[in-house]
Amino acid sequence: FGWRIFLSEAGCASLFLFRLGGMDKKIDKSQVKKVAKLARLELSEAEIEEFAGQLNAIIDYVERMNKLNTEGVEPMAHCLPVSNVFRDDVIKERLVTKASKNIIQEINGQPAVKLYEEYLDKNSLELSRDLKRISIFYPLGVYLAGENEYLLRNITAIKDDGALITQGDVPQDSRIRLMIGTKESCLAATMKSCEEAKKRLSGTTAEFVMIFNSASRFTLLNKQAAEEIEIAREVFGPQTPLIGIYTFGEEAPLESINYLGKTYFHNQSVCVLAIGADK
Repeated sequence: FGWRIFLSEAGCASLFLFRLGGMDKKIDKSQVKKVAKLARLELSEAEIEEFAGQLNAIIDYVERMNKLNTEGVEPMAHCLPVSNVFRDDVIKERLVTKASKNIIQEINGQPAVKLYEEYLDKNSLELSRDLKRISIFYPLGVYLAGENEYLLRNITAIKDDGALITQGDVPQDSRIRLMIGTKESCLAATMKSCEEAKKRLSGTTAEFVMIFNSASRFTLLNKQAAEEIEIAREVFGPQTPLIGIYTFGEEAPLESINYLGKTYFHNQSVCVLAIGADK
C-alpha cells in the first residue's frame, strides 16, 4: 500500500490510502508519523494512536467490501445519476470600463464587485468578511501591452457602490482577469525568479542575493514559506549569502516581449536581485 497527500487551496492536508494489492500488515504509529511529516501536520502521541486505529479500521472495512460478491453488478462512477454538476472553470479577460487611480468602479459596464460575486458565488457582504483571503488567493491580473506577464493587484476594500479599491493603480480601459494563487504556483514563481536572476549574472558567481518578497505570499504559503529560502539556496548555492524582507509592494520590471526598461509597482510578487563580480 502507499499514501497520497492532497493539499487543498486553504492549505489543509487530506491523507488517502491506496492499495497496491492485498495487505495483511496493519498500519503502525511510525507510518502515521511519516505521513504526518510529509503533510506537515503536527500530531500529538494521542492523535497518532487515534489515527492509526482509525486508518486500520478503514482498511478493515475496505477488505470486508472486497469480499462481497459483485459479479454482475455494473460499476458506477457516481452514486447519483448525474454526469457532471460542476460549472466550466473559465476565467476570461474583462475590460475596466470605469476607474480612477486605485479605484475600479466598473468592469464590463457593471459594478466591479460583480466579477467576484459571480465567480465565487458570494454577495458583497460575504466577500468583505473574507476579503483578506480572497485577495491573496484571487488577485486581479492587469494586462500591459508589450509584456509577457500580468501585473497583480490585491483588493484592499469593497465600497458600498460595488467599487473595488486595489493596492496600486489600475488604469481605465485596462484588460484584466481574475488570477488564482496556489502554493505550487507561488513556489514555481520563486524558482523562476531565482533562475532568471542567476541567468542575468552571465556565468559569474553571485556575491550575495537580496530578495524582496510580498507579505501576501507569506500568508499564502504559511508553513511552507521557508521553502522559498531553500529554493534560493538550491539555485545560487548553499554558500551564497542571502538577505531579504517581506514587503507590502515591490518595484521591478516584468518579463518583456522587448525589454523596455520599465519598472512597475507590484503586489504579491517576489523580486530577486543577485549581485555578482567579474573574476
